[in-house]
Amino acid sequence: MSDTLLLQILEEMKNMSKRMGNLETEVKTTKENMNERFESMDQRFENMKEDMDQRFNQVDQVLERIETNNHEDIVGMLHLIEHKIGEKNTEILTKIDALNNENLSINRRLHRVEGIVEGLTKQ
Repeated sequence: MSDTLLLQILEEMKNMSKRMGNLETEVKTTKENMNERFESMDQRFENMKEDMDQRFNQVDQVLERIETNNHEDIVGMLHLIEHKIGEKNTEILTKIDALNNENLSINRRLHRVEGIVEGLTKQ
């Protein structure tokens, strides 16, 4: 082989190595971003749990103060509580769906990047 051809091959190998390095950096960054998002989601869920626990404690305190002979008031309050819990459950489920969709999108992107890395590795 001629020196020119060897230099061209060497240059192409250097370019491939540089692209692989860039791809590895992108995969690492994507993984770090995913970890940050998962930590953020965990924190949001923990905050929602704490908020729900606090609200349930408030409901318990209110129910303890209610007199037993005020049946109609109790039934009305229970309906109101049921309605508020239903609204909160809907809100939580909506947030969970949004987070699941975001997670699915990130996983698809990661899978695509891993496929590219695997393809380039086999070359």
